[in-house]
Parts: sequence; C-alpha cells; structure tokens
Amino acid sequence: MFLGLTLLSYSSALVYEDKSTQNFRFMAMANVKPVQYLIGTASSLAALSFVIIICFALAGRYFGPKTIWFVSAGLSGGLVSILLGISIGMSKYPVLATPFSLLLGIGPMLSGLNENLARILRFTYTQQVNLLFSDINSGIISGFTSNFQIIALNGAAVCIFFIWVNRKGSLNYAK
Repeated sequence: MFLGLTLLSYSSALVYEDKSTQNFRFMAMANVKPVQYLIGTASSLAALSFVIIICFALAGRYFGPKTIWFVSAGLSGGLVSILLGISIGMSKYPVLATPFSLLLGIGPMLSGLNENLARILRFTYTQQVNLLFSDINSGIISGFTSNFQIIALNGAAVCIFFIWVNRKGSLNYAK
C-alpha cells in the first residue's frame, strides 16, 4: 500500500503543488528541463522511501539476505511509483493520480481475495512487489527474475509516458 497509494499520490501532489504555487514558472524561466526536475524530485523522494522501506524491513524482522531482497523489491517498486506520480503530476490531468493510486495501492491487497482481480493485476508492478514480499516472507528467495522483469517493464512504460508528457522539452506550468 505504501508503494502504490502513498508514493504515487505524494509525488503527484508534490508536482501539482509546484504547479499551483507558480514554482514551475520560475523553474521554466531558469531553463530547468523536465529531466532535471525529475532527477531532483525523484532522488529526494527515493532517499526518503529508502529510509521508510528499511524501517518496514526491520519492523517485519527481515535480517540478512531477506533484508536485501525486501529493500530491492520495495525500492524498485517505489521508483516506478515515484516516476509515475511525477509524470501524472506534470500531465494536463493530475487528478488521475487518485484513481491510479487507489488501483495500484489497494488492488494487490484485494487480489488475495479475488482470483479474477489477481489475474488482471498480475502485470502491474505493485502486484509483483506484493508477490515478492509474500515469497520473501515464506522463505522462497529464488525465481525472482520474472517479478523484477515485470517491474522493469512497468518502469519502461512509465518512462515512455514521462517522455510523452514532456515531449515539448520544457516545463509546462499551466494548471
């Protein structure tokens, strides 16, 4: 839930706040490129997420190799969520962050109760992170490559979406 709901919503809200307080206008005048804004915003959110994921790992009593797997799964999903949130926030319709975050945040939890929903969400990065966390919890630490491949494909799709949103090459500061 943290990865899909919180990170996506927070990163989108952070971008929308920059738009509404006219910070984008000042950054555009300073010739800040969308990629530079992405790197600055995503790196600060990723650092904060890393600390939170470490706290989750320690609270879940994951020690040794399990900690490394837990953090790598959580951080890879977190980076996709941050990139998606920033991309949606920079788009013309930042309100779409709410339904996406609800679907990606609550969907994997509900998929444990509904097999059809699990089949539909199996291609989302949050479902794959959920499956990775379940495998780590049960002690199965092998065969993670397909999970990480799906997370990477989701990340590539979100990168394409970011490029499409910022195809003009400058920050769009219109609300």
